[in-house]
Amino acid sequence: MSLTSALLINAVVLAATLGSDLGHRTFNHRRIWLSLIICSGVVLTFGSTFYTSGIGLTAEIVGVAVGVLIGLLAVSLMKVSKQADNTIVTFAGVGYAAVWVAMALARSLLSIGLTYWFGTDVGTWLVKRGAALPDVSGIITNFLLFMAVTAVLSRALVIRARAATLSTSATVNPANDATDRTPSH
Repeated sequence: MSLTSALLINAVVLAATLGSDLGHRTFNHRRIWLSLIICSGVVLTFGSTFYTSGIGLTAEIVGVAVGVLIGLLAVSLMKVSKQADNTIVTFAGVGYAAVWVAMALARSLLSIGLTYWFGTDVGTWLVKRGAALPDVSGIITNFLLFMAVTAVLSRALVIRARAATLSTSATVNPANDATDRTPSH
């Protein structure tokens, strides 16, 4: 993947995520589907070889793990609540945005560093751990790709799960803004 492609992925993920989530937003399934469509597009556009063993698989697994942690950290800073009219809303503020901006900046700096500063050292390190020289670029691409995609997907799945939990929970009583203990049907 070229540096331009890596930076483009970072910009698309950042813009789509913050555009979808920042501020007060009514929850709807379109937001979840948009995440899935964007992630599918990124994988189909930039993914080429997926590794099933060795250091390539390890890099993909680490990318997934890091992405899940970033997604979970970000969504832990988002509030999901039920309004008096029983609509589910989310609120994501500065902390939420900071996590996504930090991820985009870190991924961008890593991509720039791999291009200009330490790419040869990382390539040598990967080859010493069993990567074929032609696979080095693909392994790094997959690490970055899997990290970005799983961060977005884990965020989407947690938002969906929290919204589903609220949808089946007790209704809000607008008269006193307390929770009625009878489940809504």
